[in-house]
Amino acid sequence: MRNALTLLVFFLAFSTTIHAQLPTEIDCGYRLEITAIDKKVKGKLLQQEGVHSHLTQVVWSNAKTGEILGNNSDLSYELPEAGTYTFKVSYQTVLPSGGLGCSSQLEQELVVLEPGCYQAFPGIGNTFCPSVFAPVCGCNGITYPNECEASAAGVFTWWAGECGTQPANCGTTDFSFQVLQGSPSIGYWVRFKNQAAGDFTHIQLDFGDSSQIFLASDWNSRVHHYPVGGIYRATLTAWNINQPGCVSSVTKTFVTDALSLATASLPASTDYVLPGDANGDGKANAYDLLYLSKGYGQSGSPRPEASSDWAPQYAPNWLLETQDGINYKHFDGNGDGAVNESDQQPLEMHYQPLGSYSPMPPAPNTPQIYVQFDQDTLYIDPNDPLSLQITANVLLGTPNQPVENLRGIACALKYPEFVAHDPSMHYDSSFLGNYSSVLHMGRDYHAQHQFDLAVSQKTNTGASGYGKLAEIAFRADYIIIIDIIDREASQILPFVIPVESIKALDASGQFLPISTPIEVDTLWIKVNTTTTSTSAAAAEKTIRLSPNPASHNILLETGSLDVRQIRIHNSLGQVVLTQVPSGKDQTLLDLTTLEPGIYQLQLDTPFGILRKKLVKG
Repeated sequence: MRNALTLLVFFLAFSTTIHAQLPTEIDCGYRLEITAIDKKVKGKLLQQEGVHSHLTQVVWSNAKTGEILGNNSDLSYELPEAGTYTFKVSYQTVLPSGGLGCSSQLEQELVVLEPGCYQAFPGIGNTFCPSVFAPVCGCNGITYPNECEASAAGVFTWWAGECGTQPANCGTTDFSFQVLQGSPSIGYWVRFKNQAAGDFTHIQLDFGDSSQIFLASDWNSRVHHYPVGGIYRATLTAWNINQPGCVSSVTKTFVTDALSLATASLPASTDYVLPGDANGDGKANAYDLLYLSKGYGQSGSPRPEASSDWAPQYAPNWLLETQDGINYKHFDGNGDGAVNESDQQPLEMHYQPLGSYSPMPPAPNTPQIYVQFDQDTLYIDPNDPLSLQITANVLLGTPNQPVENLRGIACALKYPEFVAHDPSMHYDSSFLGNYSSVLHMGRDYHAQHQFDLAVSQKTNTGASGYGKLAEIAFRADYIIIIDIIDREASQILPFVIPVESIKALDASGQFLPISTPIEVDTLWIKVNTTTTSTSAAAAEKTIRLSPNPASHNILLETGSLDVRQIRIHNSLGQVVLTQVPSGKDQTLLDLTTLEPGIYQLQLDTPFGILRKKLVKG
């Protein structure tokens, strides 16, 4: 099979335009357009804009031999063999009045190359190729490190993978092409013939000009129009969806005509896939989960020689790409031809933390993401030195500023240095959808005291409103906490979780602006030193506020606790609302006069002042 492939006929013609005129000649208002398609030479004399004269006495000839080739304004001539030819056209013009205009002659050289597996392309001897090992097998039987190296060697046909590794158990791929007709002014028509042989369920052809890829279960030939002449790489890929690993891909470089070979540059190599890097930024992190979910359920050609190694891998293009130009093949982390949960594994395997940068500052009409603790104060008992677990909720939006049409969000939570490794995340299904309808991940990077999280819908339905995205449990060692508090001599330690590096997408895949509040919620860690403080800690656990955040009214539940007075303080410590309890165990608080923000609720009790955080949305 391989020996037969090396005999495939390929033709390239090189041309250089020479506008050399004799000193006695003048510009008579016509320009020469001549090129070769295979061995067929096509030439034209084209009238320049504003010229009204007519052609007469046109003579096309072989400048070297003097052979007359034609006498019309258009030339069509079949070359006998490969070689170097110089074509000359002489002509005269006649004015509209009938008087003699002028005479001129133009020449152009065409070099017709012999057919073969490879030919040296003009001007690529100094081609710079990246040191990427994504091997291809050239039609000459030599394995090249990547497409670029094969192209730089003049090879015009190659198969994905090292020579001898193509999946002969399910078949082989190949195709032929023929430039049918065309010219620089109208473009070129090329016929492709499918020569794949084997047990394939899908066969696709990428024409190499960014047009729609053609995909069918089986086909014989396809004619494609290239509006602009040039050098193109077409790729045929065939695979069997029922047989893992059955995929073969062949790429051929071709030129539409001789003139394009002289003026056009080589096309860029196919962009490689890094397993886990769905957005093509060279990293695998939480942002990639958003793109992975964007392509969830889509399918395309599997990746030949696919692996989960963190190395650039050749992959044929898929039919779809995002509005920002990312081909859906990048979402297929494991290279099996389908985007689903299994593609999250390479992402997790090669994970890198999100870069630490500040969130977007609060802005009018911008939803916010923030962390809120379950309690205001955490009391620790020196006589019961157990590890501490601190629970916090990651919330998005408020009643007054909900999120509109959210598909997914990724961000980084920055935690204090005394937090232990690997905080745990539990996805909450109340907002974006149930557990099975989303992709989610949480990843700790303890060296930066950072926990990255991402949640995104598998469908593009979008979610609007506000609510909890996830619950995060942080653990800290009792001894470390005591040591910090003793060192500060304050008997109290603040615990804050600012949110950074936020990126969100709406249902259509566009970026959605999300900011953070000015005030970050704080949990105060205190050491119990008296029985009173222990009783106060127990009493504080009986206080509940719902809903919290609230937009209008909030219900305060105090159980059997004797509350004498209720006060609400703003962030500056000013009292903005005072109220006497209206019931034995619960009181409805009217928040309509308060501005959105974080407030502190203070209750006057026999145990002293107890505090609870209140959020007005």
